[in-house]
This record gives sequence, C-alpha cells and structure tokens, in this order.
Amino acid sequence: MRETLCRRAGPGLLPLSDRPFNAARSPMKLYEYAAARLPVVYKASAELCRLGLPFAFPYRVQDIFPAAVRAAALYRETGGAEMRAFAEAKSWRGIAERILDFARRVRA
Repeated sequence: MRETLCRRAGPGLLPLSDRPFNAARSPMKLYEYAAARLPVVYKASAELCRLGLPFAFPYRVQDIFPAAVRAAALYRETGGAEMRAFAEAKSWRGIAERILDFARRVRA
C-alpha cells in the first residue's frame, strides 16, 4: 500500500541541513524512496554524492533546486529497475544473503 502511494508522488525530497552531523549521513529515507521507485532530490552532501546513485539528484543552492526536480521527474519515467536493485541490495534480506554467501565461502 505504502509503495503504491509513493509511486503516485513526485520525487522524494531529502532537504538536509548544512549541520556537521549530516556530512556523512546516509539517510534511511533514501532506501525507502528507492524501494518505491521514487527518484530523490537531495541537498548535496559528501556521502550521498560519493554514492553516485543514478536516481539521486543533488542540489547545492536553491537556484538549481527546480532543475534537480525536473531531472528526477524525467528519470522517473525511465529508470525504475536501478532503484529497485539498489533497494533490494540494501534490504535486510539482501544483507542477510550477502552474509550467508560469505559464510559459505569461508566454510568451503
């Protein structure tokens, strides 16, 4: 239900402040938006920019915020598979599968 409602929305927004504790933050909302196949417009931070996600559109000043929203809207029409793959890899199931794969390799 929640995923269906999100799909009707525009891009997800992460308007992080410039406070130091946001500098290395990787917010959970990013993963939730990706699971709902919602592109993300976010206030640029080193950590989020480092991830280089194709469905995440940064803005640094308010003047380019509308451009980031337009880019996210265009991406939304074409790029749902990348967002879903990212969300699945970061899900608890995806993490558990990687741990089990690692344990199997170590045991072999």
